[in-house]
Amino acid sequence: MKRFTFLKAFNSPFNRPKLKWYIGKIAIGTPYFYPRRWVKATPELAKEATIEEIERFRKWNRKNPDHKRKIPPFNEIYESKMQHTYAKPKRFGFDFVSLGWKTKWTDTDFRFE
Repeated sequence: MKRFTFLKAFNSPFNRPKLKWYIGKIAIGTPYFYPRRWVKATPELAKEATIEEIERFRKWNRKNPDHKRKIPPFNEIYESKMQHTYAKPKRFGFDFVSLGWKTKWTDTDFRFE
């Protein structure tokens, strides 16, 4: 009987863990928990990321005309993006990630959730 003492946890006042399944697209959530795989940069991925970054610079410059940022040359951004890895979603799979948190703050204090 001593071999089964671990079963006492099922009779304790705590709720038993339940498995929940969900199949479908996540509509609300953070990409932190999406199942994904990391791939090395390809010329197409780097070019797409470079164009997105240039657009972010342009958007910033339109919103803040007094504090414009200098847009680096395309080749310079492209070379740095070729050294990155990119997250691609999995069609099927499991991902085990460490616990993440987000920082929230008010006028007086910080908290983590």
